[in-house]
Amino acid sequence: ANDERDHVFGYASLDYKLADWVSVMGRVAFDGTTDMQEERLAVGSAGVSEYERFNRTYNETNFDLLLNFKKDISDNISFSGLLGSNLRRTRLSSIRASTNGGLVVPELYSLSNSLSPIQAPVEIAERVGVDGIFANASFGFREFIFLDLSARNDKSTTLPENDNSYFYYSVAGGVLFSN
Repeated sequence: ANDERDHVFGYASLDYKLADWVSVMGRVAFDGTTDMQEERLAVGSAGVSEYERFNRTYNETNFDLLLNFKKDISDNISFSGLLGSNLRRTRLSSIRASTNGGLVVPELYSLSNSLSPIQAPVEIAERVGVDGIFANASFGFREFIFLDLSARNDKSTTLPENDNSYFYYSVAGGVLFSN
């Protein structure tokens, strides 16, 4: 049996300060794998001789754009927050095939060495896109009481057009007694 995998990943980002209280950041990230697996069952083995092959390629790419804010509203109230957008794209393709009825030539492991015509390979091809916008705001009062608000809306390419958007949010509060 052979089992090989190539994995490539990385990212690049650029951050630019627009003012002392606001910056913009752009980022792109990629993560991809390529797999190739082979299974062999020799002529004369306990079962019917066979050669099976599986190839798979998967990758995910993310594009982000963020506006980051940090400013004291007054001597007692601090604010930090962000507005952002994320585009995520994934691709998957795979194919699995095997010989049928045994091998014609012993030790020749190839799909074309099938005794009978091979059955239709199992193929998968998927492309998914999710576009998101989000915001986060954190308020502090005298570095003692904190309020955090966040919201995000995503739109998916794999859901029906009239129902492909989903919204979620959170609210949190905290008290820092040590201050």
